[in-house]
Amino acid sequence: MPQLLSIQVAQPQTYGHDDASIEHDKQWTTAFFKQPVTGPQRVGPLGIDGDGQADLRFHGGVDKAVLAYSADHFPLWKNEFPDIAWSGGAFGENLTITGLAESTVCIGDVWQLNPDIRSMVRYQQANLLQDFSYLGIFDIIFCRNVLIYFDQPTKIDVFGRMQKITEPDGYLFLGAAETVIGLTDAYRACPDLRGVYVPNPLRTASPSLVPGLGTLAQKTVAR
Repeated sequence: MPQLLSIQVAQPQTYGHDDASIEHDKQWTTAFFKQPVTGPQRVGPLGIDGDGQADLRFHGGVDKAVLAYSADHFPLWKNEFPDIAWSGGAFGENLTITGLAESTVCIGDVWQLNPDIRSMVRYQQANLLQDFSYLGIFDIIFCRNVLIYFDQPTKIDVFGRMQKITEPDGYLFLGAAETVIGLTDAYRACPDLRGVYVPNPLRTASPSLVPGLGTLAQKTVAR
């Protein structure tokens, strides 16, 4: 049975000195040296809260948000390098797992969520042309290739109402042919992340002003 052994995060840190005579001692920045965290952790489209990457050209982003490594390989590395303490985060991974490795994981595998997690997801229909504030406040809203079929005034109206139910640190995902640019200042684009937008802080509404908010336990994902 696959298991999650530990979770690690880190922010980029700078090491070395520019005036070092040895190349490996010159200044460099990395978030490789992850530190363990305990308890439930929030995972967003760009990774685990508190984690970061130094070079976003090759690490991080919506396609590489979280790195996992199998502890099943640690005995091999321990045999090769016995002086190193092989434990969670040794390879800069966020998730140290066991019971899963290259020999047992294949492209196309289908995973099933634990029933406890599935019970936290609610499915229901909502009409974007009508009031949907009763749904509560969202961390993430997926509205890909939906508004593309609406006229411009309707798009502006829907974006404005979506922004009011998006957490200040939340995200809006649109389709590749969609954008908020030139339509509204309710959201602003995330640099280098096509189709990903965040609420404009100048337009973020206080949750207390949003009717039908209820409790934070109502958070879910809009599709």
